[in-house]
Amino acid sequence: MEVCDVEGLNKFHNSLIPFSKEISQITRIMASNYNIYFSKVWDIERISLEKVVDEANAILSEKDYMSLWEKATGYSYPYSRFYAVICNSISNGPQAIDISNEKDIFNIPNNYTHFTQLVSHEFGIYIFKEYLSDFFNAEFFQYYKAFESLAGFYNQLIVKENIIC
Repeated sequence: MEVCDVEGLNKFHNSLIPFSKEISQITRIMASNYNIYFSKVWDIERISLEKVVDEANAILSEKDYMSLWEKATGYSYPYSRFYAVICNSISNGPQAIDISNEKDIFNIPNNYTHFTQLVSHEFGIYIFKEYLSDFFNAEFFQYYKAFESLAGFYNQLIVKENIIC
């Protein structure tokens, strides 16, 4: 597997060029508000995030979805850990945001069962990405729904509960 898809990275970078003014504005807004966020918001949000992280980690450790996925698919996850990063700012956005080969961002869950099922599902996508990378690299969006369906099918076998996500 390629460590860095330079062509894909260049393509992504070039797709952002028309939005450079907007990106610059957003960056300035974030930078100018960082100290305010850190001093007035973070201490309050950190408490709720820590509670969620502790509860989610306890459930995920008990379920050990990584081993269950590897056993069900016969594929090995090439990294030592999968990080489910919990965030308080995407409540009206996507369910999960893929940010690296071993990390997804999730919104603070209202229901831990649904949340852990979604983490399992997303982990399954990473397992398939590694072994079916030819499809992911070449025609990702053409096969996206097929990968989601495949992960959903396996997730139902692995979780053995009513799947919500």
